[in-house]
Amino acid sequence: MRSPHLALPLFITLLLTGIYLLTTGGHFYAIDEEQMFVLTETIATRGSFAVGEEQGVPIYSKFGPGQSLMAVPFFGIGWAVAPLFPPESYIYLTRAFVSWLNPFVTGATGGLIAQAALRLGYSRRSAIIVALIYGLATLAWPHSKSFFAEPLAAALTFAGFALALPPPGQQRAGAGRWLAAGLCAALACSVKIQAGLLLPLLGLWVIWEGVLSRAAREEWTGRLPPHHSYQQLLFTGAIRTVVPWLLGALLGLDLLGSYQWLLFGTPLRSGYGDASQAFSGYLSVGLYGLILSPGKGIIWYAP
Repeated sequence: MRSPHLALPLFITLLLTGIYLLTTGGHFYAIDEEQMFVLTETIATRGSFAVGEEQGVPIYSKFGPGQSLMAVPFFGIGWAVAPLFPPESYIYLTRAFVSWLNPFVTGATGGLIAQAALRLGYSRRSAIIVALIYGLATLAWPHSKSFFAEPLAAALTFAGFALALPPPGQQRAGAGRWLAAGLCAALACSVKIQAGLLLPLLGLWVIWEGVLSRAAREEWTGRLPPHHSYQQLLFTGAIRTVVPWLLGALLGLDLLGSYQWLLFGTPLRSGYGDASQAFSGYLSVGLYGLILSPGKGIIWYAP
């Protein structure tokens, strides 16, 4: 019999993906989507990251490569079926198939949420409810209709948390899962560089969950393993969790840094400019816009 920890997330993923595909527009809504599509098309057809040229100097997209790379298979499907239709259909079909990326990504995020709920000890009913609330009662649904990068960045970031939760019957996830969690969290930065803001928070959670919580619990209950000191327990926990997570995160950041170094001459410069200029705005204005503003405040759009 299939484990509910796998069957239920798969059901949620397929259900949400089906709903999103039935309600998707099959077209783009903003110039940002078009620019990311151009990068996808350039990668697929020319094997290059240069989206243009000016006076012999290649022009590169300001957006990270993650979204465009993930969309290459969808572009390939559109490119393959386009010859079956009139030539003018090419621009519509390729964009329509590429726009299907986010329905699959957002559906998978819903499945990850359900799986995380089960692994945290919640009931099947609670897991279904929280996954459907995310999938159908927040900005996740309208974003699934677009080719914006937020859904994929959210999926990878949440995978950086969910993958590290221990499977049923285990106290701690294996080193491979911690490594995969760190890799996913770092790869989110290649989709949207702003996802890097969450890496330190995830790192603190890794230290607590992988090292401090178990060591503190064992010490408080007086049930330290035989021949183990508190310090030994901390060291063992760090080796099994923090080190694999850091290796995964560093691998993901190294891939992004190499990309930025090859294109922009330094690993710290993205298409948006130097990283030192990333926090030049006003924090209060940004928080108001994201939380309370009538245009996108999460209080109003995801109460």
